[in-house]
Amino acid sequence: MSIATSLGVAEGHVGHCALRVPLESSAVSSVLIGEVGPDLDRGPRGARRDTCPSVHVPFQTVDGALLRVRLPGGQLNAAMLRSVAEVVGWNAGSLVELTNRANLQIRGVLPGDVDRARVVLTDSGAVRANGNGDARVNVVGSPLTGIDPTEVLDVRATVAMVADLLYTEAPPGLPAKFGVIVDAGGDVHLRGRRHDLALGAVVTDGSVCFEVVLGDGLALDRAAQPVLLVDPAAVPTLVSAVMTLCANGERGADVLAHHGYEQLMEHLAQDVGDGARLVHPTTIRSRWQPSQIPVGVGAGWVSGTPVLGRMCADDLGSLADLADAHSGGDIRITPWRNVVLPTSDTHEVQTGLHQLHMYTDGHDPVQSVVACAGSTGCSSGTADTQAHGRALINMLRALPATTQPSSVHLSGCAKGCAGTARSTFTLIAGDTPDTYDIHINASVQQSGAAVASGLDVPEALNYVVDHV
Repeated sequence: MSIATSLGVAEGHVGHCALRVPLESSAVSSVLIGEVGPDLDRGPRGARRDTCPSVHVPFQTVDGALLRVRLPGGQLNAAMLRSVAEVVGWNAGSLVELTNRANLQIRGVLPGDVDRARVVLTDSGAVRANGNGDARVNVVGSPLTGIDPTEVLDVRATVAMVADLLYTEAPPGLPAKFGVIVDAGGDVHLRGRRHDLALGAVVTDGSVCFEVVLGDGLALDRAAQPVLLVDPAAVPTLVSAVMTLCANGERGADVLAHHGYEQLMEHLAQDVGDGARLVHPTTIRSRWQPSQIPVGVGAGWVSGTPVLGRMCADDLGSLADLADAHSGGDIRITPWRNVVLPTSDTHEVQTGLHQLHMYTDGHDPVQSVVACAGSTGCSSGTADTQAHGRALINMLRALPATTQPSSVHLSGCAKGCAGTARSTFTLIAGDTPDTYDIHINASVQQSGAAVASGLDVPEALNYVVDHV
C-alpha cells in the first residue's frame, strides 16, 4: 500500500467516528481554562511540565481543553463511562484517549464547557470533588486483578486504599506526578514499569505480602540484594512513610539516589514496624517472563483495542451499554491502551467490540503502534503523529503476521508522552515539520544515535516497513 493511499484512508475516520477538526486557535488561546492561566502547552519545544492535567485544572492545548480522568487501577463502571461519553459528545471535535497509565484523557473540550464537564464527571463518580486531591490519585494496578487465575492477590482493595490515601493525606510538598504501582503477581503484570513506589504481590513462607521498590520498576530478574516485604495490612503505613520521604519535592528515584538502596530499605522497614521485614532474595520468586498482554478472548474476559487508543462519544456510549449487558458494568482500562470487559459472554462481547471497530486480534498492528497527540493536538509536536500512525498501521497490515514489529512509537517531540518503554522502532519528530529521526530498540528518553535522520513521512514509514 502506498503512503498516499494510507494517509488518504487514515485522515477520514477512526473506527466509524469522524476525526476531530482542530478548533480555531483564537477560540482557545484567548480564554483561560479552569485556573491554569494562558496556554500551558506553549513552553519550549520538548520541555516537560511538573504537573499533569486534571478535570479540575485542565491544560489548554492546540485542539482545546485537555481533561484527564484518573482511574485508580484503570477501573470504572458503565455510569462513569457514560458521563465521559456525554462530555465528549458536546463537541464534534472531541474524543477520548486511553493513556499508558490506564487513565482516560478527554481532548477538544470547548472552553465554555469545562465547568459543566467537571460537574457531570464528578456527579457520576468518575472524578473526585476535591481538585487538589483528585490530581494526586495516580495509581496503576494490574488490569485483570480479581479475574486472573494466575495472580497472587486480588489487589482491588489495595488499589482503592492507596488512592484514598493519596486523595486525603498527600502532603503539600509531594511532587505532582508522584504515583504508585500495585501489581497482583499474575502473568499479566506491571513489572518493569517505573514509578515512585511499586508494590508487587509475592508469596513467601506460604504468606502473601508485597515486595517494595522505590524509584524504579519491579524487576523481572531480581538482583542479589535484600528485598523489603510488607504485609498487606501494613501498606497504608508504608505509603504514608514514602510520601513523607518525598514531601520535600523529591521523586522516588531522587530519594533512592540520596539514601542508597539498603539504607533506604532499612529506614522504611523501621518506619513500618512489625508489618515489614528485609529478606534474602532467594526466599521469594526471582524471575518473571515479560507480561502477557490481555488481547482478545481470555478466561472470563474479552479485550478490544481502539486505533491508537482513541474513541469517540458514540463508541464510548455503546461500550457502556455492552458492559451493562454482559459484565455487570465492570470496565477495565489497561496500560496497553485497550479495554477489558470481565464476562462469560465472550462471543457476544467480542462481536460487540468488533462493531465498535475495536480490534481483538493480537497480531493486528493496531496492538503495536502508539503515537502521541502530535502537531494537531500539541504545540510541542512538529509532526502529525496521529495521521502518520494510522497510515503506518494500514501499511503494516499488508505484511505477514509473522513479520510484524513488536512495537512502534511515533513521538511528535523529544518528550515521549505516549510511553517510556523501549520500542522496536522509535520515530521522533525533528525540528523540520513532518520529518522523523528513527531509532532502533530504544525509548524516546533513551534513544541514543539515530539510524536514520531527517526522513520525510513516506521515507520514515517505508523505513519501518522495509526493516521489520
